[in-house]
Amino acid sequence: MSGYGAIMGKDSAIIVFVGAINSEKRAIESTVGAINLDKRAIESTVGAINPDTRAI
Repeated sequence: MSGYGAIMGKDSAIIVFVGAINSEKRAIESTVGAINLDKRAIESTVGAINPDTRAI
């Protein structure tokens, strides 16, 4: 019976973990917004590479 109680406790922990995954999904969505900013930064970096190529 104590082993079964432990299994039920693990089920509760899994439910809490699923709740944590939902918050991670929200973090991933906000990270996707940050990736868009990174793409803009990469575009400006590509512009910086062109003058470097001329310098070479």
